[in-house]
Amino acid sequence: MIVQNNFANKFHFWFNLIMMFVYALVGILLIFVLHFDSLPALNTKMMGGVLLLYASYRGYKLFKKNAVRTDSDQAHANQ
Repeated sequence: MIVQNNFANKFHFWFNLIMMFVYALVGILLIFVLHFDSLPALNTKMMGGVLLLYASYRGYKLFKKNAVRTDSDQAHANQ
């Protein structure tokens, strides 16, 4: 697992991870489960797809940032 140094980094990591899962869950619910009478089905499915894409983008950003931080931490430890 990724090593975090202080409380702010841990909070940022876990908050973003939880929000990523919330966006993905709502996206899946909009695509497969929830159907609103006031919105066309296509709009609901498109919004679900956008939320899934946004969740994957947040996940990519989060893990890429932590991978870079971990690599730089290891480089400093080896010196």
